[in-house]
Amino acid sequence: MLSNLRYGVAFTFEAPVIKAAVDDFAASADWTPAAGDVLISKDGGAAANITTLPSFVTGANYLTWNLSAAEMQASRISIIIVDAAAKAIKDQSFTLFTEAHNRQIVTLSGVPTATSMDSDAAEADGIHDNSLLKFITGSLAGAQGIVSSFTNLNGVFAFTTGEFPSAPAAADKAIIINR
Repeated sequence: MLSNLRYGVAFTFEAPVIKAAVDDFAASADWTPAAGDVLISKDGGAAANITTLPSFVTGANYLTWNLSAAEMQASRISIIIVDAAAKAIKDQSFTLFTEAHNRQIVTLSGVPTATSMDSDAAEADGIHDNSLLKFITGSLAGAQGIVSSFTNLNGVFAFTTGEFPSAPAAADKAIIINR
């Protein structure tokens, strides 16, 4: 997992893939990426072919991955590798998080309780699950809790009983910190 990457800025990184039959890194002689082998999903959306297929670094057992600025326009970016041919490599994935996902301020709305809070967050269901939500205004300023689930409809953050000592108020602000 890579995090704190810049939202909307092209990014290059190096990472290996694992061979199918053994737990060794693949080399260029083992696998040649082809269209359909490497997919990208942004913020939990439908997977599509990556713009630029990765390429092996000469003499090394890892690849260079180039993501375009458009591919980096998401909070959570999943790279899914599935060898469409004869399974020369194992199915695997990488997840990258941009700064936009790592720290985000939300404003509560509706009638929040200590365990369920509507907000102006509008990302995909589940994207904030297990994130830390820390209040920065209101009576709970400084209090923090782990999000048990996030639902896109009304931007609802759910928490287990006891995460917060009381209910916050509508219009309170909190920061979401990806963990």
